[in-house]
Amino acid sequence: MDPSVFYNTSMFLILIFLSNPIQSEIFTATNDIEKLIDSEINLYNEVDSYIKKQQDSLAQMRNLLDNVKSKMEKVGLKGYEQGKHPLAIYFLVKRFLTNWKAVGNRIQKEATFKANLICITLGLPYRLYFLDKFLETFAHYNSTFPNLKDLEGSANGLSRLQEVYQLNRNDLLDGKINGGSHLGIKFNWFDCFTIGLASYKGRYFQQSYEWMKIVYNSKDPTISSNQRVRALNYLASSAYRIDKIQEAINLTQTLLKLNPEHKTAKKYLNIYEKRLNTSTKEKSTEDLDDDNDDEKDFKQIFNSYKELCRGNVNQKTGDDVKLNNQLNCYQDYRNPRLLFSPLNVEVLSLQPYIVIYHNLLTNSEVVLLKTLASPLLKRAVVVGKPDKEYGEETTYRISKTAWLDKEDHPAVKRITTLIGDIIGLTSETAEPLQIANYGIGGHYEPHLDFIESEDKEALSEYTSRIGNRIATVLIYLSNVEAGGATVFPKAGVRVEPRQGSAAFWYNMHRNGEGNKLSVHAACPVLIGSKWAANLWFREVGQELRHTLTEINIASAILDLFNAETHATCINNNLAKVFEEM
Repeated sequence: MDPSVFYNTSMFLILIFLSNPIQSEIFTATNDIEKLIDSEINLYNEVDSYIKKQQDSLAQMRNLLDNVKSKMEKVGLKGYEQGKHPLAIYFLVKRFLTNWKAVGNRIQKEATFKANLICITLGLPYRLYFLDKFLETFAHYNSTFPNLKDLEGSANGLSRLQEVYQLNRNDLLDGKINGGSHLGIKFNWFDCFTIGLASYKGRYFQQSYEWMKIVYNSKDPTISSNQRVRALNYLASSAYRIDKIQEAINLTQTLLKLNPEHKTAKKYLNIYEKRLNTSTKEKSTEDLDDDNDDEKDFKQIFNSYKELCRGNVNQKTGDDVKLNNQLNCYQDYRNPRLLFSPLNVEVLSLQPYIVIYHNLLTNSEVVLLKTLASPLLKRAVVVGKPDKEYGEETTYRISKTAWLDKEDHPAVKRITTLIGDIIGLTSETAEPLQIANYGIGGHYEPHLDFIESEDKEALSEYTSRIGNRIATVLIYLSNVEAGGATVFPKAGVRVEPRQGSAAFWYNMHRNGEGNKLSVHAACPVLIGSKWAANLWFREVGQELRHTLTEINIASAILDLFNAETHATCINNNLAKVFEEM
């Protein structure tokens, strides 16, 4: 028997008849006729009650679904456009964890009741059946719902974007990014707490102070006393870390009135009062030791990284040889492959040597690489300890990646070989092509592509067969509406993503030492979707190819310039220059 028949309006009646077979010869006695009359009255009442309950249940489900629709429409973005806006992404994840979860729970409750009713009536094993295609479909989607980790990751992305791009908190509360269009969304105390907590964990204490203060000042009756205590604790700690010592003390005292047994608050209150009573401002216990040179260097690099991400291209921390802040362009004919279709090349820096190959890939090649990579994407990792085969997940690199070997598709082999020929390095020992896709606030903080020699164990494991990463080619597979630039903090260089173009730089000197001026980063994606491809060339096989230093290479390239072209190639007016060549 097909169980789906029980979803028509007579399900309950059919069950009654199945469980109580009708006896014949009722007409032979009025006693049986009277019982039949009673049965009809009772049956009518039962079915009527059942229908009303179903109507109430459907009405409740309709209300839940209408609530979802209302929140979807308020965002103001349709379809995939939501995936390009960080606030829309956060609220999309939140809807699945709250509104859609409520819909799913209601459906699950109804399905379980009906399935168990059928199983008991028919004497079948006590288990949940998928009674129709709808339940099976919903169960499939339910298995793909985001979880709390996704909400936390979305909040981390928002706090990172606020820090790096100095986003105005009030704009965010109004659903705006950098003064852009207003999204019809509203932050409640839970959203402020979630982003404040993410900011605190990211050590953005000014941000966490501001977000937690909103929660503390909120009159929302849905905030529990325990939640208010938690917000007060983070608010006081944030105030202390931005040198609002007296306020931290006052807030902690308020917290202890709400929860006199809060051990952490008692401990911190002693620290705060000691700090306030000292004649000279002591640093917190985490910052007692002066920064060493490496820490100072890292802070300089990180500050320069953020400034470059914001578009302040004059920021740099190391000695570099640039081209007088002026673009230098030429057309590359040197490889036979380029004889009839030369590449437009833009030199951004001589030390480290950084160039851009414009329109390296066609749109069809870009689409193909993304199509091949999409089903293979996994959370990005960084090279970790040698005993960890696949590396380690980190918070300073947020994206998903996939690897494409030359054998996976003829186009991958063709592109890899073409790039090797253009830059003059063999692709035989190059790594597979890595495709990366960045999510909300997706980024990769300042890092070096080569493994530093101080880590002997990791270096040996990593370079024993084909050597270290001598050079990098980064191909942009999409344009990005805002953010997502590649920056070189020590060189003061910023590269905007431009679909089909590629950045190339050397990671190592000719003597085999790493070039620390090549430290670079992927700025967080503010608005839009970023896809990129990395191709890393290794040392082995390049012995007779990497024969010039970066300065010599750049000098040789500059000889190709003619004075007229060099004079007009400024202000990033590439289109005009290339037309005149």
